[in-house]
Amino acid sequence: MIQLKKRLPGLIWVILFISSFIQAQEEIEEIEALRSGTLPNGFQYFIKDVEEPVAKTTMRLYIKAGFDHEDSLQQQMAHLIEHLAFKPTVHTPTSIKDEAFLDRLGMNIRDIGGTTSNLHTRYLFDAPQNHPKAFQTGLAWFKDIAMQLPLTSEHINQEKGSVWQELISGSQDHEDYFKAERNLEAQLFPFRKSYDRLSHHIQNFSHKDLRRFYKDWYRPDLMAIVVVGNLKDIQETEKHIQETFTDIPEHQEPYPHIDIHTAHQKSPAQFKVQVWEKGFDPSKKEEVEYHWYIRQPELVNSLHTREGYQRYIAFQLLSRVLHQRLEEANSPALIGSAKNKDTYTYGGNPFSLALYFTTFPSKSKEAFQQVVIPLLQLKEQGVMAEEWKRIKEDYLKESLQSEVSYWNEELRDYWLKNEVLFSKKNEIFHQWVQELSTENMNAYILQFLSSPPKDIGIIAPQGNKALNFTEEEIRAWVEEAYLRPVPIYQPPKVVKSLYNEVQKEELALGAYTTKAPAIPETHEIVLSNGVRVVLKSYKPTPGLREHSIKISGYTAHGATCFSKTDYYSALNAPSVITHHGVGGVSSKEIKSLMDYAEIMSCRSYIDYKESSLQAEGNLKHTEEILQLLSLYFQPVNPQDIDFDAWQKEALETRKSQKNIHEDFRNAIRKVVQDSAIPPSFNFRYLKGEEAILSIGKTEEKRSLEIYQHVFGAPEQWTFLITGNFKIEDVIPLLQRYLGNIKPTVQKLRCTPTRQKTFKASGPVKKEILSNTPMENGMYDASYYQEQRGKSPWKEILELRVLGQVMQRKLNRLRYEKGFSVYNFGGYGIYNPDEKRYRLYFQVACQPKELYPIQKEIQFIVKELRAGEIPKEYLKQAKQSIKGRFKVPVLKQHRQFHELLFQHLRYEEAWVSLKNYEKFIDQIEMEDMVRLSKKYLKEKNKIEVIMSDEAL
Repeated sequence: MIQLKKRLPGLIWVILFISSFIQAQEEIEEIEALRSGTLPNGFQYFIKDVEEPVAKTTMRLYIKAGFDHEDSLQQQMAHLIEHLAFKPTVHTPTSIKDEAFLDRLGMNIRDIGGTTSNLHTRYLFDAPQNHPKAFQTGLAWFKDIAMQLPLTSEHINQEKGSVWQELISGSQDHEDYFKAERNLEAQLFPFRKSYDRLSHHIQNFSHKDLRRFYKDWYRPDLMAIVVVGNLKDIQETEKHIQETFTDIPEHQEPYPHIDIHTAHQKSPAQFKVQVWEKGFDPSKKEEVEYHWYIRQPELVNSLHTREGYQRYIAFQLLSRVLHQRLEEANSPALIGSAKNKDTYTYGGNPFSLALYFTTFPSKSKEAFQQVVIPLLQLKEQGVMAEEWKRIKEDYLKESLQSEVSYWNEELRDYWLKNEVLFSKKNEIFHQWVQELSTENMNAYILQFLSSPPKDIGIIAPQGNKALNFTEEEIRAWVEEAYLRPVPIYQPPKVVKSLYNEVQKEELALGAYTTKAPAIPETHEIVLSNGVRVVLKSYKPTPGLREHSIKISGYTAHGATCFSKTDYYSALNAPSVITHHGVGGVSSKEIKSLMDYAEIMSCRSYIDYKESSLQAEGNLKHTEEILQLLSLYFQPVNPQDIDFDAWQKEALETRKSQKNIHEDFRNAIRKVVQDSAIPPSFNFRYLKGEEAILSIGKTEEKRSLEIYQHVFGAPEQWTFLITGNFKIEDVIPLLQRYLGNIKPTVQKLRCTPTRQKTFKASGPVKKEILSNTPMENGMYDASYYQEQRGKSPWKEILELRVLGQVMQRKLNRLRYEKGFSVYNFGGYGIYNPDEKRYRLYFQVACQPKELYPIQKEIQFIVKELRAGEIPKEYLKQAKQSIKGRFKVPVLKQHRQFHELLFQHLRYEEAWVSLKNYEKFIDQIEMEDMVRLSKKYLKEKNKIEVIMSDEAL
């Protein structure tokens, strides 16, 4: 058998794919309602009519030029040109982002966009259905981009700062590591570039080099347009495209052929070391991160065939199997779990299966050998039947998408990556995945893992001993690992229930009483132990959570019921208690149950004025979800708590999640004395540096006592349950699991901690110094006002619309005034915990631009108070907010559940869903002026500035 396996790799794909599939690029002319063509100048087009009713015709212009096409003097030029497309052009003299201009086309700013990647640049324009002028405008804008983009020095200087702001907005908290990671990629892969001196380069590059990039790469034979929608006349659409793009001049000279895959295939095995020079946590100075790559070069050369694309799907499935196996593996040599990634699908790198793991220099050899074990187990023993079934089901479920999204992606990849495309491709390959047996998949795994990973990269802090390891030394470890005996894979025990049948029968169905519901068309009961349950059975709007059940429990008891010194012990209590498990069940067993029962989430929190327990999962596993929720109310055994382990893991996790934007939000909260953490999708938890500092201020004993007080009194809890279920099926489960929760403490008498009532007695300005180095400054100008009266839903909607008007006013910072800004906005919100309204402007900017930006915002406030609001701004603002309050949107499962939760939690009167959109339609200009005069007063104003040095 072993000999047969060794001979299989060279033959297996011949055997596996002998079928009616032809190994050649298929013609796409056979695809129904698809029209494509190539103009004499090389420009290509694809037009697809879809049956799914859509409101917009999606238009995409692609350029086969991205970061990989830049030379050493042009780094980020592809990105900067993408930004410049949104400056004034020949056919959009006030810029494509002119709100008034878009409004006349029946569009808004969300209908346009652009992205830059390693291999291409994409421009988006979504035209309203059956709006010829909008469609023609999109074509004209694309043509401007293609051949006559005004690359003026004024525009370039305005946008280069915005490009830098965009780059640092996602990496500022971990900028030095991010640079080290990018620099390692630059060493390992062809055409990647070092991030050293990138800031200096962006500020000082030659405009000639940018224009040279545009001239070399923006050419018709490297361009394509994809149009997808409900197209009544494909022939007419084709005619418009041909007329628009035919006269783009053809380039006579050939373009350089950039092929990252071939260049990578021809390169020798790589061994590269990258020093992480600064910005690392001193406590992690001795840690080293290894990147390890298994090349798969033949895949990219065959994606134009059905056989090759099947191999690509199998490659993705293998990546999923390995991800699961690495998560299961526990090794003292590893810090955390090893990870893996398909570099072609995620990141645009040459085809490889990447493995990442962190360890210590002294444990490096052992770590490599531990990571090898799952690879060799898969190679020699293959994937198991139950494991394979689950992997396939998850893949098929996650690959479902709308018809428009599907065709946009397929046509893009057909043109850009030469991936096969034919009629009913999705159906055929889905069927193939369903029928792909473990035997055939294991044959593929055997072939793919036949040789060790080829390329090795190291990232280590300056001074780390791992920087002295040689290539020969590490490759010897790997070779030794491959010669060791391979242990038999032991699949983790699958937990399918927390109770056996006998235990279930022993849980009596407790009595319950039915109450008049607080919200119309809901069903409300009170269980015998006092737990209140509100059930809403309905059919959600089709979408991601259409078939889930959502359960949210809450109590009005939180950290405010305890002393001020207990604040962080209270907020961290659920994390401390559930770190290794809950209710006597280990975290490993809980994860197994959640995986088996398709429970997407189960989490708890204690906040300042409330505590909550929430779960969501597959409707058919409602019983398992309720079993899991009931564990949180069981008495806590102090022996089950490993406080030191919690501290260590929480510290590492929270440091990795550090976010300067959260630090800024926390700073604003402290200025206005708001102890409650704003919810994110109904969930509250500490974030940013405060979350890190809170660990040292948490006492184990107090966390245990507080948790038992909050979760030990079931009569204080209310649960909301939503989904497309039968109430008569769910109530017995509630009786069995929630109804049998026993009180473990006396009823908590909550005497809220006295706290000063904040009143905005502005104007107030606070400057906050950040402990994290910042490339820019953050500015917030907020106007606060206390709620008066009840049922504030109308005022909230008006404020949200006004916030959108403020946003449109604020756009001029970038598009008219030329400030180097990228992240900025205007908002109107309501804080139900504090019964407080807030209108605010927020901007991240270069410190030198802060003062003029403040002055510009002051001008905007004066304009709003004077009623200087363009009609199209109000129209666009109403449309934007109304889009979030249409009945089908509100009936999406997550949104509807949140809406019900808010009304229950704050005991607000229920508003019929149709009334939201109706009221937004009634908002007039005088309402905006009235609100501006009411809120935008100096006495309501609190300014907060955060930077890493005094401004």
